[in-house]
Amino acid sequence: MQSTRNPDEIRADIAAFLAEPVPANKPLIERDADLFESGIVDSFQIVSLAFFIEEKFGVPLDFEQIEEKDFSTLSALTELVVSSAARNGA
Repeated sequence: MQSTRNPDEIRADIAAFLAEPVPANKPLIERDADLFESGIVDSFQIVSLAFFIEEKFGVPLDFEQIEEKDFSTLSALTELVVSSAARNGA
């Protein structure tokens, strides 16, 4: 379980996961760029991203509480991981 990592490390890991299917000539993902508007994430990828977060950071996500806005930017995703870890004592 790696939930004790700092927000910058969490953000970098999520960005790396999201960048895997992105061609090398695309720019880096900015922390507050809208991931849906930019086409980096779509509604189908939310599930795989959620599973990645749970596995990578060892934090369970409460799918009944999660909203689309929680997946809209790297900053929002980072906050989701940090708050889920704090809520679960991880």
